[in-house]
Amino acid sequence: MPATLGKDALTTLFCFKKTEIIQPLFHKPTKYMNCPSANRLLYSRIQAKCGHCGAELPPECLLPEVEIDKLRQEQDQIAERRAAAKEEEAAERVRLKRKYNDFR
Repeated sequence: MPATLGKDALTTLFCFKKTEIIQPLFHKPTKYMNCPSANRLLYSRIQAKCGHCGAELPPECLLPEVEIDKLRQEQDQIAERRAAAKEEEAAERVRLKRKYNDFR
């Protein structure tokens, strides 16, 4: 049976082994998942302002810079893998097109 995580898991990633949490990958979730001013769910904990009311968010609501850097690195790696896959797909298309033309 999978482990059940509360609403704090929306912004916190965990590494699972079977059903137990073995190591949090990022900091522990804070009690602030809503904007203190608007009392609405935060769109992003990277942005310094609330997406609903535009109020400055307290530091406790934001992700630490270290985690933001990790997330951006991961996004860059994903973009690089996508670009490489796209190039491979284009090369495969060309190869198949040549192969098809050879059979004609």
